[in-house]
Amino acid sequence: MFRTAKRRSGATSTGWSSSTTWPIPARGSRGGHLLTTVGRIIYNDKIERALEEAPRRPVDPSTYVFMNRSMKKKDTTKLVDDLVQAYGAPSISQVLDAFKDVGFQYATRAGV
Repeated sequence: MFRTAKRRSGATSTGWSSSTTWPIPARGSRGGHLLTTVGRIIYNDKIERALEEAPRRPVDPSTYVFMNRSMKKKDTTKLVDDLVQAYGAPSISQVLDAFKDVGFQYATRAGV
């Protein structure tokens, strides 16, 4: 389920900034909305979509918890380990491919 961001009253109409927070509907949040960044929406959406497309056993993406925090290398390692324990290695290979694709896509856009 892709979460769509809504503009806050102070946001410009020219585009999104990675530092701007957006209220989005999210499971398990109080009041049905959560303040987050566009990058976190993209990150979590890629994980959920990869879990939905898992090749072996069907995975219910609603069991995935939205990660609304900064992810350092150690945090990402723990997340991948937790996902492997919960869903199995074959399912998580899709998630790792999604991480790689997103990294290359945005590194190319940034000119890194």
